Amino acid sequence: MCALLIANPLCQLFNKSLQSGKFPLSWKIACVTPIFKQKGSTSDPTNYRPISLLPNLSKILEKLVFNKIYGHLSENNLLTEKQSGYRPQHSTHIQLLYLTHQLYSALNENNNFTAIFLDISKYFDKIWHEALIAKCEIQYNISGSLLAWLKSYLKDRSQVVRVGSAISGSQKVLAGCPQGSVLGPLLALMYLNDLSKITENDALFYADDTSLYLSHPQDSQQHRLSLQNDLDLIRQYGTDWAITFNADKTVQQTFTNRRNDQDLDLSFDGQPLLPVTCHKHLGLHLSTDLHFHEHINSLIRTINSLL
Repeated sequence: MCALLIANPLCQLFNKSLQSGKFPLSWKIACVTPIFKQKGSTSDPTNYRPISLLPNLSKILEKLVFNKIYGHLSENNLLTEKQSGYRPQHSTHIQLLYLTHQLYSALNENNNFTAIFLDISKYFDKIWHEALIAKCEIQYNISGSLLAWLKSYLKDRSQVVRVGSAISGSQKVLAGCPQGSVLGPLLALMYLNDLSKITENDALFYADDTSLYLSHPQDSQQHRLSLQNDLDLIRQYGTDWAITFNADKTVQQTFTNRRNDQDLDLSFDGQPLLPVTCHKHLGLHLSTDLHFHEHINSLIRTINSLL
């Protein structure tokens, strides 16, 4: 109802922010509210999900910048089509359909299909600001006042925690994309985007969820070495850009028509990759027998817990 009154002053404020390359300091303070996950003890802090709340005005300005940057990325095909997270006309369903199509096509050709599901530890919280700005400038041709605005947007951020009426002291945020923001997820996609260009085999991304896969004949040493080389490149990429790939949670899964077939002997960061017979990827339980019993049973358990 007050849109007619505030539209003009907000327009002037936003234009001033963009022209000067400065993001208002008071909009950089996040209020984190812990929400109980409805499982475990209420006295255990790990059983709470932190929800970061930012000023609404900052989100309006972020949305305007998001539209401009995303339009630039789309028009110039700067974002890989292998990335489905936080993008219009992309979804988990589309990526799962594509992945399962590749899987069944491999089996129809009497090949094995090996998928490697990589885990990144706290990706959004650990993004290196200086490296992100460098990628914006070099890889995406962002310059001038907008680049200065992005630097200001990421710099000098802080957060407080609110529980009931109590508010904690302020803590500086030195890395990561702002949680609860509009622009943060897009910057996170841009930071990881060039990983899609370094692997020989196909890779799919849903935000930071990364899967590497290959259709190959049985006992193919050449294809094993190809996948291993890609894993080594990914590990080195993580080292170069301060991205922590979690070797303990990275798994491999081989789908085959043959009985008693062996998994490929692969390792990541010096640790042998754990072979699994069932893995939950983007909400879907993928079983090596290509049945969906585990997925259906999981849904039934979830429904029963809500009744």
